[in-house]
Amino acid sequence: MVHKRKYGLLLPLIIILFVCAAAATMEEEKALKTIEVHVEVRNNLPPGNKFTIHCKSKNDDLGVNTMAPNQVYAFHFHISIWGNTLLLQSEH
Repeated sequence: MVHKRKYGLLLPLIIILFVCAAAATMEEEKALKTIEVHVEVRNNLPPGNKFTIHCKSKNDDLGVNTMAPNQVYAFHFHISIWGNTLLLQSEH
């Protein structure tokens, strides 16, 4: 009889721990989704010099953008909940 009581409390305890872990994970995901990164690229080259940049990530390609002097190209993104956000930029 003692073993049934002892193990009878184990399942509810596991369920409670699982629910708490799931709730904590959902709160973490919600918090991380609110972290937004803003990027601004400005062409500070001398007059007459255009600047071309290509920005992309694993999931999105923002395309090739050519900027005149003093022109600004801006974009934003949310960081990955897994901490593996990758942004690639190449200058042409």
